[in-house]
Amino acid sequence: MEKGIALKNFQDGSILLDTLHMKAEVTSCSEKRCVGSIVLPDKEKNPKIESSQIKVEALKFFEEYFQSEQCLNSLKHTKRINEVLTEIESCNSYELTEKELIFGARLAWRNASRCIGRIHWKNLHVFDCRHVTTAQQMFECCLQHLRFATNNGNIRSAITIFPNQNNGEFRIWNPQLVRYAGYKQNDGVIGDPSSIEITEIAQSLGWVSKRTMFDILPLIIQAGSKEPQLFEIPEEYILEVNIQHPV
Repeated sequence: MEKGIALKNFQDGSILLDTLHMKAEVTSCSEKRCVGSIVLPDKEKNPKIESSQIKVEALKFFEEYFQSEQCLNSLKHTKRINEVLTEIESCNSYELTEKELIFGARLAWRNASRCIGRIHWKNLHVFDCRHVTTAQQMFECCLQHLRFATNNGNIRSAITIFPNQNNGEFRIWNPQLVRYAGYKQNDGVIGDPSSIEITEIAQSLGWVSKRTMFDILPLIIQAGSKEPQLFEIPEEYILEVNIQHPV
C-alpha cells in the first residue's frame, strides 16, 4: 500500500503526508489535452453501473459519512453497511436516509472542482423531495426551491432532490428553472439563442408565448415515465434585473 507523498512546509519545517491524491478518479484529461473548461462535456446518458461498482462506491461514501459522524468502524457503521449491501444485491440500488442524503449532497458540491461557489458547501440547503409522485408535486417543489434560493435577492444555496431512476424518469427538461425563450427567425434570433431547442419543444407541447426578447420559458416536467407536462412559473417567483446600455 502506498504511504503517500511527503510535503514539506518551508515556513515552519513541518512535513505533511498527502494521501488525498490517491482518491482522485481518472479523468479524460491528459498531458496534452485538458477538457476542464468545457461547460457541458459529452457523457453517456443513464450509464448502466454494475452492482460491484455500486458496492465499492457505497463503501467509500459510508466511510466518509461515518468518519464525519466520528463513529468510523463502529457497530452502527457495520450495521448500515450490511443493510446497504443487502439492498444492492436485491435491487442494484439503495436508499439513503435524509441525513445521509444531506451529507452526500454537500460532499458532492465540496468535491466539484470546477465550481467557484463550493466554498459555501456546508451551508447548502437540501430539499428532500423523493416522496413526490406527480408532475404537479414536482412543480410545487420547484416553486419552493425558487422562493427559498432567490430569497428576495439575498441568494441562498439550495438543491432539490427527486426520486431516483428506479422509480421511473422524474425529469425537468429545462436546463435551468428560469430562462428566457429563444425564437429562430430568418434574419437571426429573438431572445436567448441557447434556448431555441427547449422553446420549440415547449411550443410543440402547446405553449403559446408573446414572442418577445424576454419570455420566461415554462417548466417541462416529467414524472414517473409519464408524458411531460407544461407549467408556467408565476411572476412572483421570478427575479429579473432591468439592465440597459448607457446612452
